[in-house]
Amino acid sequence: MYKILVFVLLLVSCANRKDDNGLKAAPMRVLSEDEKQQLITPTIYYIPKYTQFDHVNCADREKMNLIDSENNVIVSTCRRVYKSCEMQGSCQVEVPGGAMILLNVDRRNEAGIRTFDHVNSTKCLYGRGAARDSKTGYKQMCMDPYYSVAADLSIYNLGDVIFIPLLKGLRLPNGEIHNGFVIVRDTGSAIKGYGRFDFFTGFFGLWKSNPFYKLGLGGDNIFPEYYLISGPEANRVRLSRGFPYLKGSYYNVAKND
Repeated sequence: MYKILVFVLLLVSCANRKDDNGLKAAPMRVLSEDEKQQLITPTIYYIPKYTQFDHVNCADREKMNLIDSENNVIVSTCRRVYKSCEMQGSCQVEVPGGAMILLNVDRRNEAGIRTFDHVNSTKCLYGRGAARDSKTGYKQMCMDPYYSVAADLSIYNLGDVIFIPLLKGLRLPNGEIHNGFVIVRDTGSAIKGYGRFDFFTGFFGLWKSNPFYKLGLGGDNIFPEYYLISGPEANRVRLSRGFPYLKGSYYNVAKND
C-alpha cells in the first residue's frame, strides 16, 4: 500500500512540476510525428509585471542589469526578474522615477549579453512578436492576447491562421467570446515542430483568471485538435484582428508607419 501511495504522489508531482521561474512546465507526454499533424502540444506565455519592490527584494549577489541595445542600464533588478523577462520575451517593469515601461527581448550585444528594447506601447500595446519568417518581413508585429501563438517558423509562417475547436465560445476577460481562430505572430527557441504552439495571454499569467490556463493550455496533459486555415477565410481572420498590428489600430491603415 505504501509503494502504491508513493507512486501516486510521484505522478502528481510530475504532472504539476514547475520550471526555475515557478511556471508550469511542458506536458510529460510526447506526441508522435503523426499526432503532431493534428494535435497541439500547448504552453502559455505572458507579460509579467515587476515593481521597484521586485527589483530590490534580493541579495546584491543576485542583482542583474536589464540593458538596452546601446548598453545603457534600464534598471538593476533581481536575477529571477531578469530570467523571467528573458524567458517570456517581454515584461513590464517599474524604472527609477516610478514609470512602468514595456520591454521586449532584443538581440545579444557583442559581449553576448541579452539586450532589451523599450516598446512603443501606443502602437503595440502588448509588445512585439517576430518580424520575419523565411518568406516575409514586417515593419512591426504586434502581439494580440488570446489570438496570438508562437510557432516554429521553419514550419509555419507569420500570419498563418489556425482554428482550434476547444477555444470556440470561450469567454475572455474582456467579455469577448472567442471565435476559435489564432494567428502565428511569434516564435521561440523552445517552440519546435508541428503542433507546438505557445499561447500568448497578455498580462494574464498562470492563474485562475486566465481562461486559457483554466482550459489546461499552460502545460497540463491536454492536446487539442487544430486545423490550418487558408484562403479567403484566413484573410478574413487576419483582417478582423488587424494583422500584423492590432484590431482597431490606426496603424492598420496608416500609409507611413
